Amino acid sequence: MAITYDGLGFYEDGKPWFPIMGEYQYSRGDRRYWYSGIAKMKALGINTVASYVIWIHHEEIEGEFDFSGNNDIRAFVKEVAAAGMKMCLRIGPWVHGEVRNGGFPDWIEHADFPTRCNSPEYLRFVTRYFKRIYDEVKDLFYADGGPIFAIQVENEYRGYKDKTGKQRPGYGDEHINKLIEIMREIGFDVPIYLATGWGDASVGKAIPVWGAYCEAPWEDSTGELPPANGYAFSPLPDDDAIGNDMGKRATAYTIADKPFPFVTVELGAGIQVTEKRRPIVGKSDCAAIAVCKLGSGAAALGYYVFHGGINPDGKLTSMNERSIYCNLPEKDYDFQAAIGAFGKVKDGGRELKLVNYFAREFGAELSRMPAYFPSDNCSDPRDMNSLRYSVRARDGRGYVFFNNYVRRRATAKHALSGKIVNYPGGSVELRGDDLSCGRYFVYPFNMDLDGETLKFISATPLCKIGDKYVFWAYDPQKVVIDAPDSVKKKIMVIDREDALNACKFVIGGEERLVVSEAELYETYGEIYGVFRGKVAFSAFPPLKNVEGSARRAGDRGAFAYYEAGVVGGSAAVDFEITTDTEEYREYAVSVRYSDCAGKEVFAYIDFDADRSDVIIDGVKVADKFYTGVPFEVELGRFGYPEKFVIRTYPARPADEVFIEVPHVFERGAANKIKSIATEVRATVKIG
Repeated sequence: MAITYDGLGFYEDGKPWFPIMGEYQYSRGDRRYWYSGIAKMKALGINTVASYVIWIHHEEIEGEFDFSGNNDIRAFVKEVAAAGMKMCLRIGPWVHGEVRNGGFPDWIEHADFPTRCNSPEYLRFVTRYFKRIYDEVKDLFYADGGPIFAIQVENEYRGYKDKTGKQRPGYGDEHINKLIEIMREIGFDVPIYLATGWGDASVGKAIPVWGAYCEAPWEDSTGELPPANGYAFSPLPDDDAIGNDMGKRATAYTIADKPFPFVTVELGAGIQVTEKRRPIVGKSDCAAIAVCKLGSGAAALGYYVFHGGINPDGKLTSMNERSIYCNLPEKDYDFQAAIGAFGKVKDGGRELKLVNYFAREFGAELSRMPAYFPSDNCSDPRDMNSLRYSVRARDGRGYVFFNNYVRRRATAKHALSGKIVNYPGGSVELRGDDLSCGRYFVYPFNMDLDGETLKFISATPLCKIGDKYVFWAYDPQKVVIDAPDSVKKKIMVIDREDALNACKFVIGGEERLVVSEAELYETYGEIYGVFRGKVAFSAFPPLKNVEGSARRAGDRGAFAYYEAGVVGGSAAVDFEITTDTEEYREYAVSVRYSDCAGKEVFAYIDFDADRSDVIIDGVKVADKFYTGVPFEVELGRFGYPEKFVIRTYPARPADEVFIEVPHVFERGAANKIKSIATEVRATVKIG
């Protein structure tokens, strides 16, 4: 077994392979829910789990290592393996990750020797730390049959040049290569080493990896930012905003003719909320960027973070980043991610699934297709009128990628039907519906369907189920198919809403597509859904066996439709002010649960203040800066408390903060809870 790469992409045992990587940080998670979180990621199209290994979480006090509880890296990696996923460890030792000191323990951060270089004192402690990590995972590498196939060293490493522009000895590439050398000498047996490439970073012998975010909450500005360049198709993998808190962009790097593939590791699957900038991530904000990166030649999609988390409590200090650029809440690291800190799949996660499924199912061929950028492709991210598109093609077949979504901007509508798209060696005539504002999709041409050719279809490939190729479209009635009847019989077109709710599983030894508004996932060969209200789902082909009270209640097109009653349970919430000072306001909250045992009980705290804390039994368990979006807390994880406290802190008109939903000030401040709603969700086995 071997994983290799060339200038286009990756291979597993000589066959093209497309990694789809999602960040899930075990030490910011709750080990009770690791596996279900990983399983939900897999259901959303992820095939590789990435995680920072955060030094301060493991050795906050010098010489006192902690790999217990939520720090049990070995147990987490084994959960990844059990889910049938691969693993990338992002070891650092400096990781950033919005962690205190970028992940350095205080005793390293304030040491009397230089760090992030080849100083003997620093490397002595780094080597000791690496050895302890190795001891935990030493038999879980890909070469041993385990999931760990890649390691990222350092992060956003600018190279540390002197005042004359010369590279300082022991820094830059020398340091990156030394870290890799140390790891190899210890025994880290992986075929792939990675290092972040943006901002003219040093990468040494590692593969440079890239990222892009829909916003830049680390920016010093409190005004509207220019459109992110990730919403355009371009041969430049660098993002002109990412990492600006660590140093301004200093490169115009292209991926053409390089000996390594175009790999992303930090496509935002959300974005952090900082004290100064409070962006709200819309459901399409991240998926549109993923489409653009895929259309720009990406051979691997890597998302940060895909599953949100909560900062652990430190023994000495809090673990959140507190810097001139990025002040974060003490506990919250939900990140507005595809899957939230409490395991809830967000609408944005379903949007990313459409991209992930396409890449997972068809990425092996796609990765061998170079990217081409037509002369009329929009080259300026600020241009809202030009068509944004690209082509990936090889040997006369390929895909045309379109994006007409830019966060918080209106884009012009484009008529596609009749347009000729040229690429080296050929052309394709587009048909079908217009490209309206806010839409993004992929059209294949001369697509191989089991030895027969689909000349063109104005729909986006989703997956293959048995001998059926499943596509989605905004309006299936307007889909144009150019293919003989024998090929058309292999095609199924579903609407976009069904695609968003669809997951592919192997059930009873047969591939099936299950469609439900519930969160679907597989665990140890069994299919579960997290339902609220009515238990209902559809399946293609029909299920041979269904669990519990589920019964077939009819058909919806080619899908069999099933129902299984209603999820019971309720939680009634009351709250009242108990303390009201200039500094904060405190609310006593009481909850009356009915039939909630073993179920998720989400509380949605709609508040208007600068920030709020949730305190249970005297301990702060969650917090949130105000954005205008209700604060989510899953009460079941804390033992269904019947009483707890919410503390809110006032926002004032003079605060210099970027927010999208303005405060409502009363007597010179905003500081109140407007409402608390609840939602009960139950996990039900369906097959």
